[in-house]
Amino acid sequence: MVREKLLTSLPYRQEVGYISPARIDNNIFKLIEQEVNIWCEILKLNNCVIHVDLIINNTYDNAIIPIEISGRPSGLMRSSFMTPYSTGINFCRMELKCN
Repeated sequence: MVREKLLTSLPYRQEVGYISPARIDNNIFKLIEQEVNIWCEILKLNNCVIHVDLIINNTYDNAIIPIEISGRPSGLMRSSFMTPYSTGINFCRMELKCN
């Protein structure tokens, strides 16, 4: 699931909320999916839940820029509450059943 962060205005840029799913078109979603798949191959992240923070740079052809990627669920209970509520899928429970 791709979420969008709501941020305070510059210069502070503190996250104050989320929009789920993000308000992006399908082409941007496919770009994100392609990039994340490449990053996971490089880092050998497979058979696990992943969390990625990234920026979509609208200035340069929607370049997908990684900030953080790790083999873990997202924090602040987003994976156990927001994701199942938004998608109907509980990825954390799915991962536990796989292992």
